[in-house]
Amino acid sequence: MLKPIEAQTMERFHCLVLGESGAGKTSLIKTLPKGENTWILSAESGLLPIIDLIRSGQVGGWEITSKEDMDAAISALKTPEWQASIKWLVVDSLSEIAGIYEEHFSKKFPDRKDSFPKWGAYNEHMSKLVRELRDLRPYNIVMTCGVSVEFDEVKRRHILPNVPGKGLKELLPYIFDELLFLAKDEKTGERLLYTDKFGSQPGKDRSGKLSLTEPPDLSLIRQKILGE
Repeated sequence: MLKPIEAQTMERFHCLVLGESGAGKTSLIKTLPKGENTWILSAESGLLPIIDLIRSGQVGGWEITSKEDMDAAISALKTPEWQASIKWLVVDSLSEIAGIYEEHFSKKFPDRKDSFPKWGAYNEHMSKLVRELRDLRPYNIVMTCGVSVEFDEVKRRHILPNVPGKGLKELLPYIFDELLFLAKDEKTGERLLYTDKFGSQPGKDRSGKLSLTEPPDLSLIRQKILGE
């Protein structure tokens, strides 16, 4: 039976936040709405900026150290109990999680001659994972990822997600409606979220409601996009 499109099923926010190490991606959790419980899938030891929120119980989460951890987390988050209690799901970060998956498939395909099936399995599972996380309802979804600077055949500079595998690097920006790049303004030093391509910086806003740059405030951005 075909499922009709309903506005209430679309009124949720999901984005990918890119930024260099130390840019403040994890600190964006502080800008999520107070009173709306946040759950983190953390694959790195970088939660010190939000330690007060964790101590207060406003933010909780699980440490992800293996593919099995991620499978268990997704299964739990699909249950009615979790869907009723959590409003925001933060994945911090895809760089570390992709590294975990690469290690998993390196062990599964240890022989050098198995390089092709290894990367095929890795790309398939990672792209499926990111889409599955993106589509977890009814949560608002925020995923973070580091960046790497690469040059193409004509020496043009590109800022890409810092994940193993060329295919996944190129795919990630297309999976999300909102691709936000967190960086400092070169003139003022102010931290900004870039919402569109600016030089070599990535960005994308499918809502059409954001300015070229926005304050680093995810509550404000959700409000502008959904009109809340």
